[in-house]
Amino acid sequence: MNSEPASSARRIGVALRGDLQVVHQRRHGEDHAVIKDPHSLRFFEMSWPDFNLASCLQQGATPPEIVADWRRQMPALCAGQDDAALERRAERLCEAVHRLGLCEDSRPARSAAPATLGWTAWLSRGARRVSAPMFVRVRLFDPDEFLTRFVAHWRPIFSRTAAIVAAAFVLVSLLACLGQLDEMRLHSEWFAVGQNVLALYLGILVLKVIHESGHALACKALGGHVHEVGAQLLAFHPTFFVDVSAVEAMTSLVGDSLF
Repeated sequence: MNSEPASSARRIGVALRGDLQVVHQRRHGEDHAVIKDPHSLRFFEMSWPDFNLASCLQQGATPPEIVADWRRQMPALCAGQDDAALERRAERLCEAVHRLGLCEDSRPARSAAPATLGWTAWLSRGARRVSAPMFVRVRLFDPDEFLTRFVAHWRPIFSRTAAIVAAAFVLVSLLACLGQLDEMRLHSEWFAVGQNVLALYLGILVLKVIHESGHALACKALGGHVHEVGAQLLAFHPTFFVDVSAVEAMTSLVGDSLF
């Protein structure tokens, strides 16, 4: 009869996907791995030692096999820990990697071959290809550390009092606009002046920067992370974007407040 514990005999090993984009960051004296999933476009964080250990995981391995592999490849990270503690760490890492969809068997399946696609799928694919140049994104930098330094100064604007003041301001502005509709009408000749069109585009660009900055600050103020900001071409119009995919991990109440 096999006397090995059942928990040790289970094949829990998973392998990290090879297409993940990983950046090493150091914050507050600790090393972190920031992982971007190119399929879901979501970001994940784990400690740098955990990421190094997760990189050594093998598909279908048992906890003892994982620990033996760790001791061989990462002896410094395993020093001072007994096998039982490392096996628990292996189980925790494998469960997390699988749950977050970062392992090989969780990669989204490829789309069907062109010969098997129906006419609606062909139209959808064609529309995406035609519209692709209209939605181009260029990543500029990771603002998370910068936002962390200054978010405390901005947190009061996300209070209930600030929300009431903002709602009152919007209501007063709307009433003021309703009383001056004649003066606010734009005529076709207005768009014939190049300076007016340029001012319109610049105004939209500035408003977009303010709008997206609000998303980033809200995400940080409510405990999320923002690891990507950049420029994008939206319907041939240059704009600014931030990635706040961290809201998906928050409660529905917090998530709703960001939008």
